[in-house]
Order: sequence, then C-alpha cells, then structure tokens
Amino acid sequence: MNLQIDEKRKLPFGLITHDFGSMAALAEKKISLPGFVAILDESSLACTPAGSEPQMINQGNLLILPAQQRFHFAPHYSPFRWLSCGINETGFRCSAIEHELDHDDLEQCFADVKLIKRTIWIDQLINRLAFECFVSNKQSGLAIEFLVLELLKEIFYASLGLNRKVTVIQPRLQDDHLLLRAFHYIDKHLDGDFTLEDLASFLGISVSTLMRVFNSHLQQTPRSYIRNRRMERAHFLISSQQHSIGDVAQMVGYQDVSAFSAAFKKRFQILPSQLAAQCQKSLHSEP
Repeated sequence: MNLQIDEKRKLPFGLITHDFGSMAALAEKKISLPGFVAILDESSLACTPAGSEPQMINQGNLLILPAQQRFHFAPHYSPFRWLSCGINETGFRCSAIEHELDHDDLEQCFADVKLIKRTIWIDQLINRLAFECFVSNKQSGLAIEFLVLELLKEIFYASLGLNRKVTVIQPRLQDDHLLLRAFHYIDKHLDGDFTLEDLASFLGISVSTLMRVFNSHLQQTPRSYIRNRRMERAHFLISSQQHSIGDVAQMVGYQDVSAFSAAFKKRFQILPSQLAAQCQKSLHSEP
C-alpha cells in the first residue's frame, strides 16, 4: 500500500492507489500526504492510528487519513479491494478555487482522523473513480480530476454536516434510502437470476417507480446498473486469480460461460480468459 507521491503515477492534484490482492501482510505505514481510504467490496477494514482506538471502515463510510501519522490496516478477508487518495497542496488549492471554499478550512478537514458517511453522491464518485483507475487503467485526465475535486468538496461538506448549493442534483431522502437498499439487494443477489419485479417487490415500490429513481439519479436503467455490477464483480474476481472462469460466471449469475464471455468482452473489450492471462503474466513478472 503506497500513499506517497509516486512520480510515475502523479496527478496534478494528488495520487490514486489501489490493490486487488491481499492486505494480510500490511503492517504499520506512515502516511505522507493527507487523504482518505475507502473499501469497494462487502468486507470491512480496521484502521488503527498509532496510540488510538481502531476505526472500522465499511461500504457506508470512508476514513480521513491525516499526514505524518502511522496507521495499521487489517482487512477482514482477502483478496481485498480498496481505494485511497492522497492530496497534495495543489489539490487543496484547486478544489478550494473550483468550489469557492476556504482553503484553510478545506485543509483542516483532513487534519484529523475521522470517519465520514458515504452519501449516495460520494459513493457514486468513489465507484466511478475506482472504475477509471482499475478497469480503464487511467491515472490522470479530466474525468479523474473532476472526480477527485468533487470528492474533496463532498467530503468537506459531509464532515461539517452542512446543507449547501451543489452543481449536481442530489437524491431526495426517500430516493436516497431506496437506492441504498437497492444496491444492497443487487450486490447480495448477483449470483442469482432475479427480476426487476423481485427488486421492486423487495423495496415495496412499483417497477415504474424503480425505473424513475434509477434514471433520475444514476442516469441509467436498473437493468443496465445490474449488468454493469455483474461485470465489475466478475472483473474483480478474475483479477484476484482465485477462481476459474466458469466459477466466476456462476458467481455473477451466468450459467452459460459463452454468454458470460460475450457480455464481458462487450463491457471491457477483452475476453475473461485474456484478462486472466494478463493478470497471471503480471504476477510472474513482479520481482
């Protein structure tokens, strides 16, 4: 785990790091840049600042990591998928200017260890950022810059618990709750064959309401979201090199490996077997 600036992967405002593999051997690490860490799967991560009580990170929150402190990280299982972002001075300055925030207040937000609740918008930003880094293999660009600067703003306001003017449409409280429950249901049933009627029934709403909520707040249909989640889960499982292609297909709801391979290639422009071979080659090429 590297939360320090790496010149080969440096962004204009900070650094994105990630790991699909095990964190079992992770010991104490000193954080050089202020930032945050968030997990991307259904496990939890115990993060213990030196001399303090452990903080438990899960899918519903993220943890702010101040600079010049030591932390011990202990995941509950591996392979473990996480994302972290270290912010340098340029990052704070750009976000403060872009969103008309007080520069000192923004930096102060990242001066102490604290858990921040992941709102729907923060969660979507984190998952989009993870997709850009992991799947699209991007470490810079306008999309990355937008996502990180938006995250800084949202984390700042979430830490203060303020209502504010934003440049995006925020979900209403009822829709926010529906989406969270929908995400949970979908992630729990990715290995099964469920219908939109099943999902709507679980949520206690009609299929038309389900369609409206997803289209309004995620700009995609429920079917599209479910299909993308299946493929993203499959990409993660294949990258972990712990399962066969056939097993992965069943774990994301496909009984026909050929159909799974076709859907995977349509999503990522690469066959599952090709991705597995690339990951295996990369593992053997590591010193």
